[in-house]
Amino acid sequence: MSSESGPSMPAPKPVWVVESIGGVPTIDPKPEISLTEDGRVVGTTGINRIMGSYEAENETVRISGGGMTRMAGSDEAMDQERRFLRALEGWNSFFVRGDRLELGPPDTGLVCVASSRQQPIE
Repeated sequence: MSSESGPSMPAPKPVWVVESIGGVPTIDPKPEISLTEDGRVVGTTGINRIMGSYEAENETVRISGGGMTRMAGSDEAMDQERRFLRALEGWNSFFVRGDRLELGPPDTGLVCVASSRQQPIE
């Protein structure tokens, strides 16, 4: 968003904390994702920071152009990271009800279920 006086900061949006992926509860540290009004994606896989952009159309969203830090974690955390990143690939359906978000390609069973919090990802 911009105005005559220059760009303005997007309004704070919830951070979505991923509670489960494909019906499997997430382990700590849990993945988090935030979609800003200016089309950016920021978050964490629980191990690595992720960033990129997104576009939304009707009830679908596509995350692309992502970058990610390259740190290692436990085998369980690395498996969770792989499942989370797979769930974000391509066009995904999404559904928001209150403080709950379901996001992912439902045909693969990798739907992410997340709850919101208002604090920014640090």
